[in-house]
Amino acid sequence: MAWAAAATLLAVILPAVPATASELVGTATFSGGELVVGKTATFDITCGGIPNSQGATVRLMRSNSIVQTQTPMMTAGGAENDIYTGKATFDLTNQVPGTYYVRVECKLQYNGYQPHPNASGDFQIRAGAVASTTTITASADRVVSGQQVTFTATIPGAVDGSVDFRAGGSSLGVASLTGGRATIAVPVTAETTVTAVYSGGTGYLGSTSASGVTVGVITEIAGPEGFGMGGLPTVGKPSVATVIGDWTPSIAEGTTESYEWKVGPTVVSREKSYTPVGADYGKQLTLTVTASHPQLGSLPMSITLPVGAGDGVQGSLTLGGSDGHDATLGTPLVPQPQGWSPTATLSYVWWVNGQEVSTASTYTPTVADLGKTIRVRATATDPGQATRSADVYVWNVLTDPTVTVGSSTITLGATATVPVTVAGPQGGPVPTGDVAVTLTPAAGGAPVSLGAAVALDGSGKASVRASGLAAGRYTVTAAYLPTSYGISAASTSVASVGGDANPYRKASGTGGVIVTKPVPAITVPGTVQTPVAKPATLSLTVTGDARPSEYVLRSGDTELTRGAVNAIGATTITIPVLAPGTHTLTLVLPETATSAQVTRTIVVTVAGEPDRTGSTPTAKLATPKAATVPGQAMELVADGFQPGETVAFFVHSDPVFLGTAVAGSDGIARLMAVIPADLPVGSHTVVATGGTSGRWAELTIDLAVPGATPTGPSTTVASNQVLATTGSGAGSGLLGAWLLLAVGAGLMIVVRRVRTVRGAA
Repeated sequence: MAWAAAATLLAVILPAVPATASELVGTATFSGGELVVGKTATFDITCGGIPNSQGATVRLMRSNSIVQTQTPMMTAGGAENDIYTGKATFDLTNQVPGTYYVRVECKLQYNGYQPHPNASGDFQIRAGAVASTTTITASADRVVSGQQVTFTATIPGAVDGSVDFRAGGSSLGVASLTGGRATIAVPVTAETTVTAVYSGGTGYLGSTSASGVTVGVITEIAGPEGFGMGGLPTVGKPSVATVIGDWTPSIAEGTTESYEWKVGPTVVSREKSYTPVGADYGKQLTLTVTASHPQLGSLPMSITLPVGAGDGVQGSLTLGGSDGHDATLGTPLVPQPQGWSPTATLSYVWWVNGQEVSTASTYTPTVADLGKTIRVRATATDPGQATRSADVYVWNVLTDPTVTVGSSTITLGATATVPVTVAGPQGGPVPTGDVAVTLTPAAGGAPVSLGAAVALDGSGKASVRASGLAAGRYTVTAAYLPTSYGISAASTSVASVGGDANPYRKASGTGGVIVTKPVPAITVPGTVQTPVAKPATLSLTVTGDARPSEYVLRSGDTELTRGAVNAIGATTITIPVLAPGTHTLTLVLPETATSAQVTRTIVVTVAGEPDRTGSTPTAKLATPKAATVPGQAMELVADGFQPGETVAFFVHSDPVFLGTAVAGSDGIARLMAVIPADLPVGSHTVVATGGTSGRWAELTIDLAVPGATPTGPSTTVASNQVLATTGSGAGSGLLGAWLLLAVGAGLMIVVRRVRTVRGAA
């Protein structure tokens, strides 16, 4: 049909071609016998049915793939030159057997060599058969009787045919070849040799000899090469059932293993491994491994070995209560183990300078241990384990010494001696080292260092001198600097360390130094007496080098006077006029840069009339209106006194103090006085005396019984005592009456004081 379709197509497009469609054909003929791999194959090529046809393309193909291509020269022949022939040779050296095709495509030309459709012919050529190679394998070389074995025959390159599997001349079965292999599965009950015979197929000849394989039969379980526990059993380490080689049948062939571990007669495990415990130490450990097969039964194998001691767990050890690598007197040292076996029992031994002192779990350093090295060893005992131990050291037992600093008081310019004592506990060694002393002013300022440290003597004492200190209070700090002690680096590999070292840490103590200023030596009376209205004087004498520069006289918090101290040391102090009575005054010589403050108490008694100058009055005394009865008030006006001096007024004959007044700039002193109510009636004299000048004046008054009419005329102002007094005349009388009412009880108090003064006079 293909060729008819092609001829029809050519008839349409080439109507002038004088040939029929059935003649459009190309042929290839092989006449060399069998086509054999490794040789060459030459084909006779014919292109016919088309005049003027020239050339051809010949292809060797397998399936639809081109294997080789040839273009043979074609030679014309035939009556009309419409048949062309040639030869195409193909090399089959590297080809595989199989079915190939030879395709011929003729090249056609017509009418001036115009293109013409090709015509081709396909011919299937059967290749010649070659010798085959057959191998056979079995899925097992030995099996338990009755188990199936799969036999596989392999014929390289063959694509079809069959294989006959034979045993002892009898066929076990025939299997078709697929993909170059044929397989059959049969039970084996006795040792059997199976052969495979290939029947032959496309391109391959059948087997000329049989290929065989022998399968043995297992009738009982056989042990492996050996087995064991993976080494000698040891406490704490897993022992593992170890089989060397394989069982027969193997595990893959259905054999299973079971395990049993016994310590003595007691089964302790049925797992593949067992870890001996401390209680197993020294006992016999038996391992039984049993191989079992469902068709062959079981085979037990045993081994017995003694359980050895484990290596033990090596932990570490530190010391609680230590300060770095030093211990402290009285502070317990507590071992702190880490990493030891939880089942281990720890015991301890303590050494001081290599001498064993305790086996307790803790140790508290004593005074006897000061300056010495302490070592503790922890030993771990664990049943069935090797004994392990670890040591740790403290290089020195230390304590804080007591630093005592003496206190002293010196005078400015003197040298202070600061005694320092550094002492340890009772029974402990005497501290050695130095002390550095610093003085810190209590008032503030930079500390004063006393220079280089001073070494302690053999008794732990030192004396430090300080000079040139300014006055004031100082806090003295003495810092104890111990000599270096022992080994400062840690080492736990040292077998033993011993020796005595300074066991004292740095410490400090405080004391005090007071630098006082010299107290001036002064002489001053403790008591002074002075009349009313007269300033008192006070003699002050200062001796020695420390002299103050001034004095201050106070009455309570009131400053009475202040002045400079005489350079020669003798100074007269004038005390201001004080009220009648007793006064406690304070004389203060203030502190200076070189002297201390001095305070003295002076009692000043003010009593009696001032001394009068001359036997006759030197001043004037008058009143606008004299008192006429006891208890009556009247104004006294004294003139002719020194401005600013205090004037004392007394009534005679038995002197009774009426009061004082200070003379103004005009020399006049005024006093509103109340005549004492208990003053006898009759004639009395009022005397006014200047406390500074001694000037005096007097005035006579007559007193009658209250309510009685005076027996004679009343002279208010003597002719020689008339004063220029503001407010005199009738207004003065009214003023007296008003003042009497105003002062009231206050004037009565004055009267009582006057009586007191009078009594003192």
